[in-house]
Amino acid sequence: MIASVLGMGSSVIMMDEDVEEGVPASDAMAEIDATNSNKTTTTDGQSDAKTTARNSTDEPDWDHDPTNPLNWSAWKKTLQTISTSSLAFVASLATSIVAPAHAQLMQEFNANSTAALVPLALYVFALGFGPVMGGPLSETFGRRPIYLLNMPLGALFTLGAGFTHSFGALCFLRFMTGFCWAPLLAVPSATVSETFEPRSRGPISALFILIPFLGPGLG
Repeated sequence: MIASVLGMGSSVIMMDEDVEEGVPASDAMAEIDATNSNKTTTTDGQSDAKTTARNSTDEPDWDHDPTNPLNWSAWKKTLQTISTSSLAFVASLATSIVAPAHAQLMQEFNANSTAALVPLALYVFALGFGPVMGGPLSETFGRRPIYLLNMPLGALFTLGAGFTHSFGALCFLRFMTGFCWAPLLAVPSATVSETFEPRSRGPISALFILIPFLGPGLG
């Protein structure tokens, strides 16, 4: 504060001297304004530089972050690929696993041949609706919650389908199983693309695509 008062006093003295020497007062004021603007510009530049340095220090380097899936070790990437492929295999296996029980369904529920195919058809029908919900949710909340929630939830519906003695309940439970397990066929492809570099993604993607195709044949 004292320095500011002294500075203003010196400026007034300089202006008075300029007036006495015949220099117009407007020119003296212009020089004072130019000096003040230069000081303000210098101060703003220093503060911007400090802010930029602080932000660059606070922001993590994601390209070299060990939590980045692209920087994981080979065994961790392999474990994740096996896990996601196994989930997709189970989801595809459940498609045709009920087909050998066609005759038993007709006998148990006194249904004709066409009606006995409804549980199978509803599961396949639900596979088309599951990714519509699971895909956007995985982008919003992450892939891991989708895996941890949908897999056990679909297993509970499958367990209920095995113990029910109602044909309507069987159809509903099969539909809900397909709805819960459908994201397990869609989301792992995004997981693979986020874990492997494009140059090494080809063989892994081929393996992931092959395993779900084995499900209906083995079921």
